[in-house]
Amino acid sequence: MLDFRKFGDDDIPLLKEYSAKISTLCYEYKPSYASIWNDAEDIHIATGRYGLYLRHDRSGSFLFPFSDEPGKAIDELVGSEGRVRLTSVPAEYLEYIPPSFSTRRERDLDDYIYSSHKLITLEGKKLSAKRNHIHQFEKTYSYSFCPLRKEDFDECLNIDSDWEKIHDPSMLESIEEERKGIENCFNCWDSYDFSGAIIRIEGKAVAFTIGERISDELAIIHFEKCDTSYLGIYAAINQHYISTHFENVKWINRQEDIGLEGLRRAKESYHPDMMGEKWMADNES
Repeated sequence: MLDFRKFGDDDIPLLKEYSAKISTLCYEYKPSYASIWNDAEDIHIATGRYGLYLRHDRSGSFLFPFSDEPGKAIDELVGSEGRVRLTSVPAEYLEYIPPSFSTRRERDLDDYIYSSHKLITLEGKKLSAKRNHIHQFEKTYSYSFCPLRKEDFDECLNIDSDWEKIHDPSMLESIEEERKGIENCFNCWDSYDFSGAIIRIEGKAVAFTIGERISDELAIIHFEKCDTSYLGIYAAINQHYISTHFENVKWINRQEDIGLEGLRRAKESYHPDMMGEKWMADNES
């Protein structure tokens, strides 16, 4: 039987070691995912003969095993747990799902992946609106763009708290989960290659973003929070941050849209180069 325990900071080196065994651009399989979303997903971890396993206790689902023998790892997981539901299975690993499992696409969890060159240059007719938004922002406001420092953390959390008051009350739970994720990100800042940026207008912080360089191939945008009363601010911080921090990284993963119509429109408006397609697989039927 696999012995699952609550994921903690002491498990970070282990997760970093095993994450090298699964090759995907999907962000759930990068070590920082467990640290950031531990509270929201109630993540538990176990090691076995064939791999490392992450379980979301909140939903009772598992990520695809971290293993260089994925077929054997799935068999080990099923042998231990019996009924198994795998979530966020990268499309490139579907071939290892046993025939006894049923599968279905999780479109709402697909990652939006862009070339850094596209997000920096915003070349072409399709992205002309983004260039115009940035031009309008720069023309309208007297702003400063600075790297995010540890001394800015409290201010970021405070402005995030202020902005959540204007959201739909039905979204408060997910907003609070995201806020806790930002706190977790700050708390484990030195454990990963995190960086960030902040925009100030008249000395007031009005936007911040947090990302992570995984390798020369991939960077992830974890959070992007902006006061939308400033026109063009999202386009401005996105372009500024990537151009100053990830110019030499090939791909930028801006994560999923979780099925929110407005978020989907925003991510699609940048015309992703590819989607990090994800599937669910279970043997419960």
